[in-house]
Amino acid sequence: MQDDGSASDGSPDEAGTAAARADDEQFVRDCYRVILQREVDPGGLAHWVEFLAQGNWRKRVVQALVAGEEFATLGSETLRVRLHRSRCDWISSLPDAATVLDIGGSSPTHPEGAMFQMGWERAPGLMTIVDRPPDDQYHGRPRYSQDAPFRTEWGGEVRYVHAAAEDLVTSGVLDDQRFDAIFMGQVIEHLEPSAIPGILRWIRERLAPGGWFALDTPNRAVTVLQTPAAFTDPDHTWEFRANELAALLLDAGLRIESRAGLMPMPRSVEVGRWEPEETYLLPTVSRDPTTGYCLAFLTRAG
Repeated sequence: MQDDGSASDGSPDEAGTAAARADDEQFVRDCYRVILQREVDPGGLAHWVEFLAQGNWRKRVVQALVAGEEFATLGSETLRVRLHRSRCDWISSLPDAATVLDIGGSSPTHPEGAMFQMGWERAPGLMTIVDRPPDDQYHGRPRYSQDAPFRTEWGGEVRYVHAAAEDLVTSGVLDDQRFDAIFMGQVIEHLEPSAIPGILRWIRERLAPGGWFALDTPNRAVTVLQTPAAFTDPDHTWEFRANELAALLLDAGLRIESRAGLMPMPRSVEVGRWEPEETYLLPTVSRDPTTGYCLAFLTRAG
């Protein structure tokens, strides 16, 4: 058969182009799944692959999808979902513990508490959850009774203590107990700043030998780019930067074992501008707390 010149010659350049195109196709598919939460349609796939073949940056695909009408119907919810996933990934990595105190850990739908709802798949013998009375809880009244302790499916016990975190220092309600782990997820930013040093010292004193304390909270170095004139929630009394929170933990006698940034946004911090599209391009957890949307610390008694 005569060669009319239309067939592939199998050259390295052509092979490289095919590989680059396949890589771009996978990138576009991943963008649609993460940002728009669906599979890409054939027209969209062809458009964006050609867009990238013309030398455009991948970041511009992400920016266009985030700025589009379809994402506008998901927008803020999708960003919250990404942050939620980041928090779940970090919480699921926390160590095991036989006795746990979760301050502010009530869930409106999960009797076992927010730590389990967020993916901490352990089996403590006793989980004590401190939160405000049911009618005054931040996420609304729970859909189950918190009046009496109950046994879990793994054989442990969950009990509720109704009190504000600030009251723990003076009420004496848990002063005779020690815990292998204490957790405070998205709580410290709601507390009166003047009460925080005393609460952290109280936490350190409640830790059993070798026990750990972990917390996460919004990072003002990032949230200030999103809401420069106010905190991200009107109920927040303060939003910390990494060095501020680290100093408070150390002053309370807690040794910082690890630090993390949840939903990292290094580009936004670098340029001083809120760029939400970058949250879909990076892993959910970073070892650098300074550029995470949330700070996350794991500590032990010093």
